[in-house]
Amino acid sequence: MLETLVLVDATCDVPETALQSGCVSLLPTCVELRSGKVLDNRNAAQTLAFYARMDAEGPRVGHSDAPEVDDIAVLLRSLLAQGRPVLALLVSASRSQLPGRVHDALASVAADSTIPGEAASIKVLDSGNLFAGYGVQLIDLLEQLQNGLGWTSLLRLAHRNIQNTHAYMVPAGLDFIISNAQAKGERSVSLAARLAARIFNVTPILYAHQGATRRVGRRVGLNRAREVLFAKVRRMIRDNRLLSPHVVLSYAGHLADVDLMPGYQRLVTVAREWNVTVHLAMMSMTGAINVGPRALSVGFIARNRGQDSLHSEG
Repeated sequence: MLETLVLVDATCDVPETALQSGCVSLLPTCVELRSGKVLDNRNAAQTLAFYARMDAEGPRVGHSDAPEVDDIAVLLRSLLAQGRPVLALLVSASRSQLPGRVHDALASVAADSTIPGEAASIKVLDSGNLFAGYGVQLIDLLEQLQNGLGWTSLLRLAHRNIQNTHAYMVPAGLDFIISNAQAKGERSVSLAARLAARIFNVTPILYAHQGATRRVGRRVGLNRAREVLFAKVRRMIRDNRLLSPHVVLSYAGHLADVDLMPGYQRLVTVAREWNVTVHLAMMSMTGAINVGPRALSVGFIARNRGQDSLHSEG
């Protein structure tokens, strides 16, 4: 059995096989639309049904609820009972209350006299990312765990990856993003952007790094924006800029649709030539509720030198 257990929450976009690893534990979240609440535990069939519900109900302010502190504490105690150190790698604290609640739960566990000192074997880290960016961090850690990486080196690697993870997002529309942003008092997506998307078919390309998200490009047409994003990743691979031989793509829809997107097969070919693995994952319900169906996210770990630039991707 592997020495370390990695705890992630439902917003970690990775293939199901990664979550089925013997060293991963999942912390589910709860999502809600008008038609009711659903537990997001990364079940593929339920997730596809949830995308369909979003399509049917249309844009609105959706909700995702982090588990309560007491419930998280129960999970942490059960993980400690396995006798392995636990690395809790969580969604960006700038986007969720979950990291704060996990810290509170850990403090509760540490105060429990029945397990003195054991809470010190749990380390909580903010991934600084979400969607595929969060997912690629887990993929890289799992590979290194399988290679026998020890606890101290694993923590060092996790910190390096957090600093060098880059994620991009191409939404299929802005209505979900704007409705949720306005509800939270954010102004990152303007009314002008919404009008441009509707009238001129302009699709934005968003960039996320260490808790901050901003628009770094826009293209006429959804397929063109996706193609530009795939070209960006190909360039990163060919320039030998990746610090990890993994790229994660998450999509809020049927994964078979990604195969038909312009530029995707070229990306797969280039990745294969450079011994890089492209992992396809279904976007979590918790993530998709904020960005809408058919959103595409890409995450990779690379040297942090202007990775957000799309100017050379054409």
